Amino acid sequence: GAQTQAVPRADGDLSHLRVLAAEDNRVNQVVLRALLAPIGVEPVIVEDGAQALAAWEGGEWDLVLMDARMPVMDGLTATAEIRAREQSLGRRRTPIIGLSADAMDHQVRELLASGMD
Repeated sequence: GAQTQAVPRADGDLSHLRVLAAEDNRVNQVVLRALLAPIGVEPVIVEDGAQALAAWEGGEWDLVLMDARMPVMDGLTATAEIRAREQSLGRRRTPIIGLSADAMDHQVRELLASGMD
């Protein structure tokens, strides 16, 4: 079918955005919901990279918020897998924003190298 591109509305309501968030920490999940609520975004939250990959495969997302360090499959591996599958399946590139307390230059480069935006 035709793919729709999300466009921010003039009133700042982004409730139409389909946001997938991969975050294993319960407190951070609450913080994410609280940060996104004022702009009308209700994220679908999964707890590890393997769940994020499965959710990505099963839906169309406008944005993925990806924690870097999670159990089962970390965010870097999940991002690299999503990028590979976008190529092999011919799917559009989904913006993936890395969530991490790691802010050193080499750590940021590592996130970008995995395919995060």
